[in-house]
Amino acid sequence: MKTEIKVMESGWRELTVTVPAEETTKDYRKVVNQYRNKVNIPGFRKGKAPLKMVEQLYADHFKEEFILKQPEVYYKQALDELDLHPIIEAEILDVKWEEGTDFVAIYKFQVMPEIEVVKYEGLEVIYRDIEYTDDMLDKALENMRSKFATQEEAEEVANGSFVKIALLDSSEGTDEPISLERDIVVGDNLYCEEMNNKLIGLKAGDIIQSKIFKDKENQAEEENDEYQKFRDKEFSIKVLSIKQDVLPELNDEFAIDAGFENLEELKSNIIEDYQIKIAEQNSRNKIKSVEIALVEANQIEIPEVMVHNYAEQLAEDAAKQYGIEKEKLVEGFLPIAEMNMKVYYLKNKVTEILDIQITDEDKEETIKKAAGNLKIDIEKYKELYAKELASEDFEFSIREQKTLDYLIEKAVFVEPAAEVE
Repeated sequence: MKTEIKVMESGWRELTVTVPAEETTKDYRKVVNQYRNKVNIPGFRKGKAPLKMVEQLYADHFKEEFILKQPEVYYKQALDELDLHPIIEAEILDVKWEEGTDFVAIYKFQVMPEIEVVKYEGLEVIYRDIEYTDDMLDKALENMRSKFATQEEAEEVANGSFVKIALLDSSEGTDEPISLERDIVVGDNLYCEEMNNKLIGLKAGDIIQSKIFKDKENQAEEENDEYQKFRDKEFSIKVLSIKQDVLPELNDEFAIDAGFENLEELKSNIIEDYQIKIAEQNSRNKIKSVEIALVEANQIEIPEVMVHNYAEQLAEDAAKQYGIEKEKLVEGFLPIAEMNMKVYYLKNKVTEILDIQITDEDKEETIKKAAGNLKIDIEKYKELYAKELASEDFEFSIREQKTLDYLIEKAVFVEPAAEVE
């Protein structure tokens, strides 16, 4: 077999395969013999008719079968010999063959383009650490107070009050509610700003006149609006009851109720938790920033079919999780898929360039860290995750981390430009 490769842009290849007549004749004879045993010729038992007679009667059929099936056979042989791995099914551009002649076929397919890394040391990375601030503690404490809040009857409506209202259709001259009573949080509900503002300062039993829905901004929104008939109408809105959150005092008693010795211990625990989470987030952000810089410094092309296939996988996972049709999500995942694939191939290429090796010390250090994160004994971790530790993925993850560590070590980190107010 003789092969000739024509290299084109974006990983496209045109492969010409020439199989000598002697070899194709043998392969053709296999087809003839295979079908000889299946055809019925009057006067002969199946498979016993003279071969020459069978060929005369079915020559066109045999040739058609040979040309239909054999190109795929020769194509796979050629790929194995050339160690090529197409990413899409080949298109057969041309096939030429007559019995007793060389078999010539031309195929067109696409492979992953060669990844060329022009820069991986000294990458300029725009990045800034997230820092702990006291307002994080204040916000966490307020959130905790909200969770421990109790509701009490209030005399008048304020922003944030829990109010039960009845909607009365004043245009019909009736005091009967047009719908069920509604429980709302004033200032945080689906009703319009006008209604929310008019409620503030009212007492139980008070009635106001107001629209309840804001107007739609354009005609297209109005056409599919089930509430359109109510938007121009004013309703009588009656306040039935008012409640307000009462937050607990921020003191030692509050901390004890939350499971701590005192308020200072509660604050220390919150600060420590924030610092751990911020450190983890900073690590993720730094890696992401380095990966972005690596992609920007090395413009590579990922075939569209690969990006689209990966985007479909991401969309399928999201569709299952959120109950959305996959087709509606694919387009949105295309940029993510493209970036992820560029990062993957570039990091692999850098790993190859650096010739990163995995030592037993690397493995032990990784296991020690993972066991520490789970707060279990190292030997117990090895026992629980023996299968994972023996897999290629384990070494791959270590190799990838060592590559990232190298990229981070060699990177030049630059503060992001100050935002213009």
